[in-house]
Amino acid sequence: MKMKTNKEYPATHSMSTAWFCADMDGNVAIIDIDDDGPVPVGTGGYNEGTHVYEIWSETLPTHTEERIYDLPLTDEQIAPLLLSKKDDEKDIWTEDDEMYANSYWDNVIVKIDMSKLDVMRVALSQKDKYGYYISSNAICLSRKRGLFHLDLDYDREAVRILQEANAILEVYNAPSIWPIYKDEDEPPYNMKDYPFFLYHQDYTPGFLPAERITSPRFPLKVEQLSKEQQAKIQILPLKFRESKFICLAEHVPVCGAYTTQYKYNGKIWDMLAKNEKEVVYYNTSTHSIIEEETMKSLIENGEAEMLDSWDWQEDPTKNKEI
Repeated sequence: MKMKTNKEYPATHSMSTAWFCADMDGNVAIIDIDDDGPVPVGTGGYNEGTHVYEIWSETLPTHTEERIYDLPLTDEQIAPLLLSKKDDEKDIWTEDDEMYANSYWDNVIVKIDMSKLDVMRVALSQKDKYGYYISSNAICLSRKRGLFHLDLDYDREAVRILQEANAILEVYNAPSIWPIYKDEDEPPYNMKDYPFFLYHQDYTPGFLPAERITSPRFPLKVEQLSKEQQAKIQILPLKFRESKFICLAEHVPVCGAYTTQYKYNGKIWDMLAKNEKEVVYYNTSTHSIIEEETMKSLIENGEAEMLDSWDWQEDPTKNKEI
């Protein structure tokens, strides 16, 4: 099966897809898409990842240096993330698949002595026998307070280095950043403490509205992001607090995991959702749109044909944005 590898949106079959945008008040939201749900066509100013966690840990923050990202939050935004100190939990390493694991250090926010930041850089540089970093990137939530979001549950050496240097001042539990679904009808509520609006799009049908799951009291603002992100982030013409549901296709051209394609006039046309009921046909190379009724007439006249979904074709100039 040919995949559209030169498109700027990820396929959403058999996995989740997440991307972020902002509203008219400058609030940031993450759109969490299940499998066949709609994603924007082209980059269109969007930043995309496979999971909500990747948006939080790699896309929203600024990659300031090796292994360290910065996502400066206000004290009000940080407070809900500091669930509890881990003083009363067991800090025990047990062997797990040729490595040592310790749930104490899983998904934590650590207060670091900033005069020993070089020690943390060394600690995070540890690699496994295959050459991969053992711990996750460090997300700095506040340089002033020395607060970093970390996953060190498999990085025994990093913890040892930090502890021996007395670089760790406090350790807090952090809320889970992974969506957890109790069943198909109940969306993930475990991320309510994070400072962004979260919308969830069900698996199918692909063009139903996305539902707002979380409404933070102190939401992340566009101006807290890097200048590069501010320049390209898409602003939706609505307000998240007033929008329990968002039909994405009413605001941006979207397609699902298996975009139906048509061939007409020597070009490939992708079928996109215009809204929850109507579709349009879009050619990336010319930025041209054919309305649904027009395409039906072209098909009836034998001028256009639908392509086999298992034989996707490429337009050689499909790298342009809408």
